[in-house]
Amino acid sequence: MHLLVNRDGHHLGPYTFDQACQLLAEGKLHSWDLCWPDGAREWVTLETVDGLADKAMALREQRRSEAASAAQAAAAGGPSAPVPAFVTTQPKAAEPDKKTTGRQWMRITVWSSLLVVIVAAVVVWVKFISSEVLIEKLVHRADNLTYVEGEQNPFTGTAYSYFPGSDILWEEINFTEGRRDGKRTVWHINGNLALEEIYEIGTLQSAKSFDFNGIASATYQGGTGTVMLYWNTTGSRAQEIHYEHYKILGRSIWDQEGTELQRYPPEATALPPPPEEIEQAAAPDSSITNTIVTLPPPTNNVTPVVNTQPDPNIFGRTRRWVVGNPNDVSRVRIDRRIDLIFANKQTNEIVKVFGYPDRVHTHTNSPVIDWEYTSMKVFNIAAGGNFNTVYFRLYNGYVFKVQPVYRHPAPMIIEPPPEQE
Repeated sequence: MHLLVNRDGHHLGPYTFDQACQLLAEGKLHSWDLCWPDGAREWVTLETVDGLADKAMALREQRRSEAASAAQAAAAGGPSAPVPAFVTTQPKAAEPDKKTTGRQWMRITVWSSLLVVIVAAVVVWVKFISSEVLIEKLVHRADNLTYVEGEQNPFTGTAYSYFPGSDILWEEINFTEGRRDGKRTVWHINGNLALEEIYEIGTLQSAKSFDFNGIASATYQGGTGTVMLYWNTTGSRAQEIHYEHYKILGRSIWDQEGTELQRYPPEATALPPPPEEIEQAAAPDSSITNTIVTLPPPTNNVTPVVNTQPDPNIFGRTRRWVVGNPNDVSRVRIDRRIDLIFANKQTNEIVKVFGYPDRVHTHTNSPVIDWEYTSMKVFNIAAGGNFNTVYFRLYNGYVFKVQPVYRHPAPMIIEPPPEQE
């Protein structure tokens, strides 16, 4: 048998069994030294090697006897003669070495501490993941503050959103007592920065926009400038918003295919009604007349008569729309904002999307006309709730206001569109 000894990280040997016994008897090796016997699977102490400690002790006793005999002979003046001594050893249980025991306890303590640290780290990480607030779980209520669904106190903290079907971070927003406060960051799907905004108690103070390739595309500072928003799925333009003194003065909207849906102000500006005529025009709820649209009178022409009956299956009637504060920058898909897309549109464009109205409301002493569309599906992203009727308020053939309302008895539950900008 050969023994490789390890003392404080230094290898000694390998020694034969007899050599190890001699060195152990001479005190050059210690019973608590670690060794690796031939064929072993782990380090063990010398005292645990079968028979090694007993033989070393026998050799040590024999040498003590020889030394004692030599000393007696020297004292008597005679030559020293070796006195053979036979030591009978009985196998006994090895007594634990204090130093070895201390080292073992030290190892146990170190590994236990490491295990506790790992478990604590896992618990903290799991708690963080489970407590992470998703932007999709936030709701904007009538008090113009943001809450986590089901909570009674305005939200304070950081909310996150990820690209659909992935764990790639898309957006990160900081809130204080229900208002945006601090940094808002949006990324493109390729990891490039798309938007970086700084808010102060709900008011946008500065912003920088970047296109899909990471090139700066717009800047905003102190209430004036431009903010460019991009579709998260394609990286193409979604909105271009122009500010002046913290107010939106211009906005362009594109769908995901790049088609322009709205440009405000339009190239051919629609004249709004004079202020006094707006005041004279009663709200749709109390309109003076309530004329049901009918077919035009018969004609002798062979040209087919246009069917002005409302079409409940036309695209605009079946689609889920959203409405919000026109002065806010909505993250919900902008191509569904009925209040923004159809402002300043001509009546023929309204008919193209929604068909002819269910009712037309006119007002005494006012050129304002209201087109009423029922059985609509509109979700209020600003304050929650649903609308089932939409009024397009018209002046000189243009829409100057889109006004959704809720009318009984048509209870509806309309979810927000799943797609987001």
